[in-house]
Amino acid sequence: MNERIEIRTLTDGGQQPVEVAHAVAAFIDGAERTLDIAQYDFHLGVETAAIVGDAIRRAAGRGIRLRFMFNVDYANPVPVPAPPEPDVQLIATLPVEGKAIAGVPDLMHHKFVIRDSATVFTGSMNWTDDSWSRQENVIAIVHSESIAKAYDLDFGQLWTTGDVEQTGFVDPRWDDHVVRAWFTPGHGEDLSARIAKMIRRAKKRVRICSPLITTGPVLGTLAQVIADGTVDVAGCVDATQVREVIQQWRANLNISWKLPLLQQVMAGPFTGKVSTPYGDSMQIRSDGAVEVTGGWRTGAGAIVRSGVTFVFAPTDEGIRMTFPRQAGDVIRYSAFFPGTNKPDRRRHAITGHESIVSWSGRAGVHLRAGYASAVDPHLTRARLTFRSGTGPVRIKVGPVPTG
Repeated sequence: MNERIEIRTLTDGGQQPVEVAHAVAAFIDGAERTLDIAQYDFHLGVETAAIVGDAIRRAAGRGIRLRFMFNVDYANPVPVPAPPEPDVQLIATLPVEGKAIAGVPDLMHHKFVIRDSATVFTGSMNWTDDSWSRQENVIAIVHSESIAKAYDLDFGQLWTTGDVEQTGFVDPRWDDHVVRAWFTPGHGEDLSARIAKMIRRAKKRVRICSPLITTGPVLGTLAQVIADGTVDVAGCVDATQVREVIQQWRANLNISWKLPLLQQVMAGPFTGKVSTPYGDSMQIRSDGAVEVTGGWRTGAGAIVRSGVTFVFAPTDEGIRMTFPRQAGDVIRYSAFFPGTNKPDRRRHAITGHESIVSWSGRAGVHLRAGYASAVDPHLTRARLTFRSGTGPVRIKVGPVPTG
């Protein structure tokens, strides 16, 4: 690899989040003038948030100009994967100029940091503990003023317009014909055609690693090359996301024409990693409780443990949910409360206008307003995080008692 490009790969279970957090902090610590951050998903644990947050605060203390863009949720369906929920409250505590970008109709899917308009930290990695420990990702640090300039231009377009659809109009540029930067959606069609062309020109082999392959030019070319059998082709995808895309395409006649191409490619030498577990079986007990046998997953979708039984039991006060837990497990549960008033928070319960959620054991509580549904224009989310202890977690949900 060229001396101006540093490459690091992350594997499922191959490193700990703290290790990657220190690497991110080291890059931030190297800033002398500016740091522009565009991050699709920023949701760190307590320890990693402290490491990265302290690095950002040190940069601010040195007088570094800091700007931070992040994707936010939107109610309408958007392309998979679904938009994450950045820790807006954490970002608000950092000494940065923040800007939320709505993922409508396109996601703000960037994952890069521009340092001093000279070096770019980029790749496929989100800033989450799961992304840093349970996913396959690549990090690229590019020391090039010309490449950094291209990223500067794209960052500026998004910062100014706040509209993903109006960005990516940066001419692809080389750095001494070693590395070339492309941006989308402005050059999305050009990039798809370029990738398809390179696949078609291959003489010996093609290797592809991507969660999804959905563009017509790439699918068509791959299907043809696989059918020809003259080139060694292999790849890996996210099997769960591919299944979701197939379901979406079947329901949309405008793009269903791509289904045969996708199915032909997936039937070839491609493997798929399952990223979302599901319930294997369900039964109703004599007492009316429902038992679901399934498994635990990380926030990123990686299966942690299977063969787990979850119990949903009716009670006089509503429903009681029981989730088995082992030492080291971190369990998160979200409840939503309608209305503009903030729910009342107590040690082991949260009470809204209509409902109450209570639990056993110690739990961190994070309240965040700004949500909505088809029937409730104002919702507050209460996210419970159970970080320590053994034995089952029990949560009860029911209406507020009357009288």
